[in-house]
Amino acid sequence: MKKIIVLFLLLISASADQLIQSNAPSALTITTESGPVVAAHLRERYNNLATQCSVVTRPAFLCSGIILKGTQHSTQYHSWNPNPEAASVSFSFLRADSKFNHIYNSNSGFIFRPWAFLQPGQVFPKILCFFPIDGATAGRDQAGCGQYKPIGAATRPCQSQGITTAQQWLNHYKSTAGDAYGRQCGFNVRDELNAAATSAFNEGLKAHTSIYGVRMYNEFVVEKWAQNIGSILPVEAFFYLSIAGKPAAQHYQKDFYSTTGLAVPIILITLPVTDSANATFQFIPADQAIPIKNQAP
Repeated sequence: MKKIIVLFLLLISASADQLIQSNAPSALTITTESGPVVAAHLRERYNNLATQCSVVTRPAFLCSGIILKGTQHSTQYHSWNPNPEAASVSFSFLRADSKFNHIYNSNSGFIFRPWAFLQPGQVFPKILCFFPIDGATAGRDQAGCGQYKPIGAATRPCQSQGITTAQQWLNHYKSTAGDAYGRQCGFNVRDELNAAATSAFNEGLKAHTSIYGVRMYNEFVVEKWAQNIGSILPVEAFFYLSIAGKPAAQHYQKDFYSTTGLAVPIILITLPVTDSANATFQFIPADQAIPIKNQAP
């Protein structure tokens, strides 16, 4: 019994990054959930305004909110593969306290299951930094987390400038000249920062609506993963935001199934258009391009 207790305590004290790295032996144990169950989970996480996940060293994005990426429909590549030319991968974080009414240059894409809900065999790429609004990350060094090259040192990571609160971020943003997105600093939220990452993310969320309200999405920068590992990525669902995006979502779903053998649902996300509205998440059986389980939670 003592050995079991010691092992349990060691697991609890391990960092999220260590657990992620040890969680990828095989995709054979991965099971997909029914469409209604996935939609219910998305609603639950959207409304979960946690400031941390169990302990202060684990930021809220590890267990709450919706981590989503907009993609473009193409038969030339898999939607879940990183752009080979990019240094990192950009996502956004949607939650009841972090709303937006559109995503970058897309009306369809995929959703990653958060780290806390990974299945055995799945891996979650490391989250590097968070920008309260679009970070113009293609123009930044340090895999998109560093300074915005056209402006310079004033746009390097927030903590390196002594900026640790939402108000400080806002003051800095207003006092820096230049590109509307490039002139901000980004919050470092790497796992090794522990409690400081949790605080930085919470302040970033507070800063998110301070400029544009729900009119602008935020930006997560995620470490680039290898090509063609879809079977072990935590793809929870594909989504579309308007009827024009549904054919693309159906293509992603069919391509993912034929490539990995995993059947994940398509979810219609309706984003809020006012500050007081909330996003909705619907599983519609007629939207599915492949057979998807329909059991309700």
